[in-house]
Amino acid sequence: MAVYKVKNQNIQTSGDGLQAFIEGLGSQREMGIEILSKYGIHNPQSGQWYSLEGYLKALEELEKIIGGTALYSVGEKIPKNAIFPPEVDSIEKALSTLNIGFHMNHSLDGKSMMFNPANGTFEGGIGNYIYKQIKEGEAEITVDNAYPTSFDEGLIFAVAQRFNTASFVSLVDDQSSRSKGGEKDVYRIQWF
Repeated sequence: MAVYKVKNQNIQTSGDGLQAFIEGLGSQREMGIEILSKYGIHNPQSGQWYSLEGYLKALEELEKIIGGTALYSVGEKIPKNAIFPPEVDSIEKALSTLNIGFHMNHSLDGKSMMFNPANGTFEGGIGNYIYKQIKEGEAEITVDNAYPTSFDEGLIFAVAQRFNTASFVSLVDDQSSRSKGGEKDVYRIQWF
């Protein structure tokens, strides 16, 4: 999936994620609020839904102004305060449920999450985070969504760190990444 391109303009993102966007900007917070407003997102609130297209345009503008480091910081803030189910008590479980969390934080027309916990089904149209255990202490996550590469790297790193501080994340092949026009990113996560 192309970075910053939404397949369905009726897809929305959660206000919680937008609050993490603002928090992730630190001293540039006011600029972030202004950029969000420019794309129709005003005073994002927890439990509310907002245009994913507008959010992606804000991320794209932010990347042009400040660079990928800012997007990494925003991605890092997303899982900091996330609530994980009690059974998610290890780095492996956390990384393997990333796709569920991603879909639960997006909706179609603000009516429903894009993951149904009752029957375990996903709505299509926003991409995925596909987890693959390589060996003990090593996994890969393949990402094919519209969010920028640096954002996803920060997000995956923060999830890994929350469950194992002796972990690190690297992009497997920078040359074929979505930031360079590729269709997917593959991240390797290693921990001790």
